Amino acid sequence: MSPLISWLQEHWPEALASVASLFIGSLIGRWRAWKRFADRSFFDRVTVSLNYVAEGRFLIRTLLERSAMEIFRNAEMARAVQQACAKPGKDPLLALPEESYWYYLNPILNAISELFADGFIRSESGAGGTEQTYLLFLTCENEAGATIRQRKVRVMMIREQTLLDSATLTPIFRNPFQAARWETLRKVREELVTNPGTPRIRKITVCV
Repeated sequence: MSPLISWLQEHWPEALASVASLFIGSLIGRWRAWKRFADRSFFDRVTVSLNYVAEGRFLIRTLLERSAMEIFRNAEMARAVQQACAKPGKDPLLALPEESYWYYLNPILNAISELFADGFIRSESGAGGTEQTYLLFLTCENEAGATIRQRKVRVMMIREQTLLDSATLTPIFRNPFQAARWETLRKVREELVTNPGTPRIRKITVCV
């Protein structure tokens, strides 16, 4: 009798349990992926977008999109963000502990700064470069009935004055999803006005 057959005869329950565990784990993973797609909920992705108004039109431009683990580099932080996104509510700003908010925003700032590294170097060396300041905040539009194409972690960048003007300004929207995003900005504006020192909204300076 070969050693393999002998080993299987002695350890077949453990081997069968291992195979079953792998199979069940694969099924669960596929089911979760299908469920996320069916719900259009991709809380394991982080999208950074620049939001602005030009010639009366509301424009949204994606600057980067990465996995939550690529951004936060920490499984517990990524899990906390995903759990905050999964909670339904009217407040689009992520409900993370305020005393820890800096730790969630800082890796996002680092990722954005990488996009403008050339501008910072040009500015430091005197070869040009113009600094621009924006507000930055973590959002997830998860209100019941909201017209959203996909639910994901959205990091929104916008000029402070544009955010303040959002209360009275109604730009032209290309589709209903943009209107929902503009409503998100209006809610963030309320937070900025009523709680100007909130750690959930942070200024960022980039150089182009």
